[in-house]
Amino acid sequence: MVAVLIYAGLRREELLWITTADITPAPGSISRRSRASIIRIQANTLGGHSWQPKTKRNRAIPISRALRQYLDRYTPLENTHGLYFPSPKGELWDPDNFSSDLRVL
Repeated sequence: MVAVLIYAGLRREELLWITTADITPAPGSISRRSRASIIRIQANTLGGHSWQPKTKRNRAIPISRALRQYLDRYTPLENTHGLYFPSPKGELWDPDNFSSDLRVL
């Protein structure tokens, strides 16, 4: 998670709302050589909670080679919302407590 914040320059809530469908192509997929690797930042609704980017505009963030190395080694925990970075309970992180929760991990 920290690597995505650093290498992609995402805001905290952008990181928390990324789903597996927002990472293109999927880490470790064979097709990554044929398409650009990006992280989509877009409005989303999960489990009755809605979120939209601060700018209210969807955008695509290129995934650098350095970040790709971290993503290729990461396997998202199973969760009902398809979150790429679910909390340890498989839910959406509470953005207000995320920093302190991350320190504990």
